[in-house]
Amino acid sequence: MNRLLRLSPLLAGLALVVLPSCALVTLPYIYAGTGISRTNSSTGDSPKFQGSVDEQSAILNVGAGASLGENFGLEAGVADLGSHSWNGRWNGAPNSGHVSTSSTHVSLLGMVPLSEMFSVVGRLGMLFYQSDYYENAAGFRIEQNKDGNSPMYGLGVQAAVIDQVAIRLEWTRVPDIWDDSVDLIQLQALYTF
Repeated sequence: MNRLLRLSPLLAGLALVVLPSCALVTLPYIYAGTGISRTNSSTGDSPKFQGSVDEQSAILNVGAGASLGENFGLEAGVADLGSHSWNGRWNGAPNSGHVSTSSTHVSLLGMVPLSEMFSVVGRLGMLFYQSDYYENAAGFRIEQNKDGNSPMYGLGVQAAVIDQVAIRLEWTRVPDIWDDSVDLIQLQALYTF
């Protein structure tokens, strides 16, 4: 497994310890979220491919963050971005495969309060991923792992439920995983210390 993925719990824990000690940092929080991902696959869009492509998958995202003043925040987390698969013919030859992706990410958040209860949240960050890939092409099996990184950006709305609990609905785009883009729709629960 990717070294960064193995270190991510340590990095998140370190962030929870170090960030609150900075003068501008207040309200550390943890979050957990779930949602769906949609891979905008180059396979399904190719005129050389005829067949089915499953581009949606469930995701799981957990992490920690801290407010940097009233309108900014910093988050780090780990996410299982799910998988996508295909089955059909490529240039007339049988072709099928599967890609599953896990990641760590760090983001700067911008928050615009609409009221005491609601805020609009923008995200700009970096995602570090590891994908496991296999393909059966014309009777040959190809397997490989790929590590990489991609910028990520998103937009969402956050609502305070009670004093220490909020929920966030967010769309996030990761534009470059295996030359494909991934859109995430997530519902997250946040707990503030």
